[in-house]
Amino acid sequence: MRHGEAENRASSGRDFDRALTDAGIAQMKRVAKGIAWLAPEVAEILTSPLPRARKTAELAAAELKGGQLQVRVADGLASGCFDIGELDELTTGMTEGRRIMLVGHEPDFSE
Repeated sequence: MRHGEAENRASSGRDFDRALTDAGIAQMKRVAKGIAWLAPEVAEILTSPLPRARKTAELAAAELKGGQLQVRVADGLASGCFDIGELDELTTGMTEGRRIMLVGHEPDFSE
């Protein structure tokens, strides 16, 4: 899942620090409710360390498994880092069929 709508520029000027907008938070709350209905079997959420993705993951986790789902930060999901090799690395050793949610960035996910 791509993070919600984020501010165009953080007060620090760093892309890393960009946060979700109020509209992005509202958007992700709606999306999280839909995911909880469509995919209640999600067992784990892995997220980019960037604040906008982490907040998106936290909003999704709050809706899944009665709010008991843990979010794990994965540096390989940071903007500009994620590719198919990183996906293989993140999922190595996971039980086959385990449902995970990845929260990150575009264009990484599309590519």
